[in-house]
Amino acid sequence: MRNQLPELIQLVASDLFEEGTKDTGRSGMSAESVLRCALLKQYRQLSYQALAFHLANSGDSS
Repeated sequence: MRNQLPELIQLVASDLFEEGTKDTGRSGMSAESVLRCALLKQYRQLSYQALAFHLANSGDSS
């Protein structure tokens, strides 16, 4: 996906990571993972609860 949609991944990253903020706490998901989850949620028409269940039980978000 990274090679196919680099502009879209960059847009997601710019929304997730603000300039000037300190890097504290637990590491989050990568911009690519966030995009994959959003696409999965929309494609399968999942609620956030169903998406969380799917991701927790799949072992893989793809």
